Amino acid sequence: MPMIEGAAPLEGARSVLLLGGTTEAFRLAQLFANEPGVDIITSLAGRTSSPRQPAGRLRVGGFGGADGLAEFLVSESIQAVIDATHPFAATITDHAVYAAQRTGIPLLLLSRSPWEKTEQDQWIDVPDIETAVSSVPRRARVLLAVGRQEAPAFAKRMDCWFLTRMMEPPDALVPPGKVLVERPRDNADEECALMSDNRINCVVSKNSGGPGYAKIEAASWMGLPVIMVAQPPKPDAQRVSIVGDAAVWIRRLFGL
Repeated sequence: MPMIEGAAPLEGARSVLLLGGTTEAFRLAQLFANEPGVDIITSLAGRTSSPRQPAGRLRVGGFGGADGLAEFLVSESIQAVIDATHPFAATITDHAVYAAQRTGIPLLLLSRSPWEKTEQDQWIDVPDIETAVSSVPRRARVLLAVGRQEAPAFAKRMDCWFLTRMMEPPDALVPPGKVLVERPRDNADEECALMSDNRINCVVSKNSGGPGYAKIEAASWMGLPVIMVAQPPKPDAQRVSIVGDAAVWIRRLFGL
């Protein structure tokens, strides 16, 4: 069973389970780092080998499904849950909604709004990864920016060449081409240069919102099509998209 690391909270502090792994979760934990009335416990799934250390207490590892998460909330006397996981982490979000309903503990989804298409964009909107795989044009040279878990689905497209970018080295079959282990670049000029150097003529991306937009902007500048995978449907739960609004929710909930 994963342990919670970090100093014990002050007596009387309200415990908040923050399902993290995103920039938004990191920032929210930082906001409450010096607030003695709130005990933030950030939970990470453990898929990244060297995650940034958030402020407050930390738990790394799974819960054993939705029922396991519900049991954790009760056993640790959690008084609120904020799901600030990646917009495409649909399973943990579903588990959080179930666990909150089962235990009666307040839940907030802190979820990025998707990027919005402009008149200059040449997006091919698709509902899921499998549709994205079949939508890649024949013999395309593709910048593939869908993450380490989803990239193997494109390995069957042997007719194409992929520049597959991921933050961690691959642990499964990757599409034909080249693997680039790095975070998304923040500068559209750099992304243009990367695409030009590799003769990219198509981009595949998940519509994650937030950071990582530079590649989309670069594709627009270069007139390249972007196969854009839509975010999964959101469950029926209270939701905000801004870190500051999540902080206000916590303070109002606890009367701080």
